[in-house]
Parts: sequence; C-alpha cells; structure tokens
Amino acid sequence: MDPPYRLDDSRVPLHWELVPSDDGFTFRHRSQPVTVEAVKRTDEYCDRNRPWLLRCRERANEASHTHEIGRVSTEVDAVCALFDWMECIDERIERTGGAPVNPSDAGVEAFDGSRPTPWRPEPQNG
Repeated sequence: MDPPYRLDDSRVPLHWELVPSDDGFTFRHRSQPVTVEAVKRTDEYCDRNRPWLLRCRERANEASHTHEIGRVSTEVDAVCALFDWMECIDERIERTGGAPVNPSDAGVEAFDGSRPTPWRPEPQNG
C-alpha cells in the first residue's frame, strides 16, 4: 500500500471523492449527503495512543450532524478504516435501493468488530 499521503482520485472508491483537508483525510459521497473523515488530533485532550479521530457528517448541516465513530493509532489504520467504512455505506445504499443512508449507523457496522477488515485481523479461535 502506498503511504496514505499519496492518495489521489485514482485510489478512491467509485462513488466517493477525496476532498482536500489540512488535518487528515476527508471523503465525500457523490450521490448521498455523506462525508467520512479521519482527523489527527493533537490538542491536550486527545488520546495520545489513538490520535486519529474517525467521524462522519451529514452534509446538510455539518455542525450539528457530526458523529464520532472510533479512533485509531496510525495514519495507515485511519485510511484503511475509512475505506472499509465507505464500503459499508455503499453496501447499505445498494441494499436499500439508493435510499438515504445514516452514515453513523454504517460506521457502527464497520466498527462493531464482527466483520474482518484490512486494518483489523480476523479473530483467531483459541
């Protein structure tokens, strides 16, 4: 995998676009009012072990519809998590025939730990 800072539109899933961001990575869905992002927190209140905050926004009103979904430790983990999240949102859109998606629900689905992801290994049976 190329370093995440080398992301360009050719690497972004079909229904998404990469939006310039100074403090992380932001992806906007092309047909739904949904944005997912990873922001590196460096303030005094951030978790130093997991500084990457993963959140979604419904673009209709970004300030009041922002939901935190999770935190990860590295830039690579953040990008992989966002790609998995975008896949969950796309799958949900397909299942519902294009109905509006609640991105935080799709995020919970991506982060609930029940499905293997590129950034979380499959659990090993003891």
